[in-house]
Amino acid sequence: MRLMFGRVMGLILGLGLWIPPVQAVEPATAFELDYIVRPWDRWSLLDHRPANRYLWRQHDGTRTFEPTARLAFLSDLLIGTQVPRTGATLGTWHGHAIADTYFGVRAHQNIDVNVNLIAFQMSASLGYRSTAKIVPGIAAHLHGSVGGMQADLVTLDLGQVTLGQGLMFEQLPLEGVMGRLRWDEWWLRMLIGGQLHSSGDDLFAFTAGWQDLQFTWFLWPQSNLLRWPQWLDLAGEVPGLPQTLRVGFEGMLRIDGTGKGRTAAMGRVDWIPELAGTAALHVGYQYRWYERGYGPNGSKLASTFIRPAFIWREDSYLTNGYEGFWPSGLFDQHWHTLMVELDIPLGRPWIVGRIEGEVWGRFMSDPSDRNIELATLNTDGTDVHWWPEPDVRFYHRIGLELRPFKHRRDRFRLWMVNKVANASDDPVRTTATRLVPRRPLIALELELFL
Repeated sequence: MRLMFGRVMGLILGLGLWIPPVQAVEPATAFELDYIVRPWDRWSLLDHRPANRYLWRQHDGTRTFEPTARLAFLSDLLIGTQVPRTGATLGTWHGHAIADTYFGVRAHQNIDVNVNLIAFQMSASLGYRSTAKIVPGIAAHLHGSVGGMQADLVTLDLGQVTLGQGLMFEQLPLEGVMGRLRWDEWWLRMLIGGQLHSSGDDLFAFTAGWQDLQFTWFLWPQSNLLRWPQWLDLAGEVPGLPQTLRVGFEGMLRIDGTGKGRTAAMGRVDWIPELAGTAALHVGYQYRWYERGYGPNGSKLASTFIRPAFIWREDSYLTNGYEGFWPSGLFDQHWHTLMVELDIPLGRPWIVGRIEGEVWGRFMSDPSDRNIELATLNTDGTDVHWWPEPDVRFYHRIGLELRPFKHRRDRFRLWMVNKVANASDDPVRTTATRLVPRRPLIALELELFL
């Protein structure tokens, strides 16, 4: 499988380099690049990490080093800890420091090269620099105009990838290659991703789209090409709504194997009103349906993994399509999620109240009537909950944020949190879950933006 993946990538790269850019163009706008891949959730106030395809556009005048025509640099440095208390288990990330650093070079008017270095120390409790490490990533973006079409090719570090509205693939760390052709509001995209959630899987996605409406054929080979699960997917957003409102939808049908005909679907409503001053609010609702056997392993109860396990997992909703793969071997699943984020200025421009809340209800049923039960961690992380009993959870980060510098984004946070990133003593290793519940913990964070 790896040999085939390498050959396909080599062929695509060769074709991309062979196409002569007739007209030199600037990198695609952020809106156009959304059609390639979305690195973050635009309809959320959760923190957005840097993205290597957006380096020049992520400089808003508040960082230390402003970009030049050919060079861009930015780094987000986070130092934090969690305060121990009786009866509450700390997350692996405590007493930690992590720097997410990017170097961008416009090597040619049609070529951008980005290097991402993630340097971290997970916990002082594990010993002096015993978990210190640097993890590199490299991405190249070729862009140009050919015959009136905008052409883009991005490889190898694709960063956080969301396909469609996130029904199956949402904020998925991925390496691979993506190519796109766009003319007016029509576009074609091909994506090949390396290992996703098992030791022998890859992802192939072929998409035809108009504006945000997209039709995709997914192939997700398993067990080193022994099985080729396939799906057809339709996703988009309702047009003509106010700029403060989004209604998204996605539906998927499996077209092969023992899970043939199984479905999954989601609808999402988001509202970000325009408020006075620096206050900000997001209210959202998601409904998700996953039919038993819709996933890559059909009705087989098979565990999956995900990596890397950096602390930035906490900057995402626990509601994520990945969480549905494991129970899909036994149950039909109905999910309801209410999301709220709120920034409240507290009398002075540099003191802000911050609320992030997610109420997630999972309701499961066994279509085979075999009365099978499946154990999962309860909401406080210390007990067991047995599906298919209804499972309602409230996850939050609530606290104060101090922003001492008027023209900079640097901040200090005092949080009360009850979800942490699931990680071993090496975040590059795989984990079976993305986030795990905890009894409420006090967390302190200092974040600097260079």
